[in-house]
Amino acid sequence: MAERPELAGRVAWSYLATVLAAAVGGLVALVAYQVVNPLACSVPSDEFAEQALSCSLVWGMGLWVIGFSGALLGALAVLKVDNRLACWLAMVAGTLGLLIGVGQIGQWWWWVAALLLPAAAALASAPWSDDPRIRRLQSVALAVLLAGLVAVFAVQVAAS
Repeated sequence: MAERPELAGRVAWSYLATVLAAAVGGLVALVAYQVVNPLACSVPSDEFAEQALSCSLVWGMGLWVIGFSGALLGALAVLKVDNRLACWLAMVAGTLGLLIGVGQIGQWWWWVAALLLPAAAALASAPWSDDPRIRRLQSVALAVLLAGLVAVFAVQVAAS
């Protein structure tokens, strides 16, 4: 019975860390975007305007993910969430998974997945066992998931 409040607290702190990281990540992306966008997505003529818009969106999303990732790790540390690395890996993997499916943003299930992502990351990274080998295996599995999603996201960005 003692584990339930600890797990519920972990989910609640993960939601708070997500909100803080989203706000800070957005600010970081906004500032970085002002520098990166003119350099990376310059428009030589009006006929390339659509490509420049696509370039701007990709850079904006990428900068937000980078800002969110860095801020999330800091927020998890400040809020003293146990097993921070695994929680960070699960959350960033879930965020990339949502970005891969951004074409489905109008569907109801996409928004439900976005709302449940912090809880799922908190549960996926919870210290379910005291055995250090199992906790290490849990972190490695989440890292492999994140690496796979990074590869899929990179291929998707390169294809567009």
